[in-house]
Amino acid sequence: MDADMTKEAARAVQPPVLLSADDFSRLTSLANATLAHHPGEDAQLLIGELDRADIVPDGWIPPGVVTMNSYVEFRDDPAGTVRRLQLVYPHQANFKEGRLSVLSQVGAALVGLAEGQSITWRARNGGDRCLTVLRASADPLAEREAVSAETPKLARDPVDLASEGSFPASDPPPWTLG
Repeated sequence: MDADMTKEAARAVQPPVLLSADDFSRLTSLANATLAHHPGEDAQLLIGELDRADIVPDGWIPPGVVTMNSYVEFRDDPAGTVRRLQLVYPHQANFKEGRLSVLSQVGAALVGLAEGQSITWRARNGGDRCLTVLRASADPLAEREAVSAETPKLARDPVDLASEGSFPASDPPPWTLG
């Protein structure tokens, strides 16, 4: 199988990405500027997500889609660890305060995904990594009142970005555009 067919096959199993025109423009500029000064895997991963994104006018993003500056709760599978973070630009990132850069591999994987979607990729350590978006909101996500024995516990530690990689995935989007 040639490289173009492999790339198309991988793209076919990835979940859709939905971005506003403003987010798309800013993220494209950020990724290109980063590549110009610091060629590396993280900006390439973001560019890959941008290349396959559906772009809609500002204000047309439905609730529950991960956008810039939104708060996202996601499950890191298969361990089941649940994390809550805000997706931000690199200069705003601070793991201790729960702010994740969109240039990180987890950030690039999450941007544009909708609640219920999962994305899987080959991490830098060679293993597979899978994330599932549980909730996304423009407002900070409130703590759950009670965590049952069946519900995964919320992780309080920063995301380990050293173990991340590129992305094939599945799951249809819960949103549709008319």
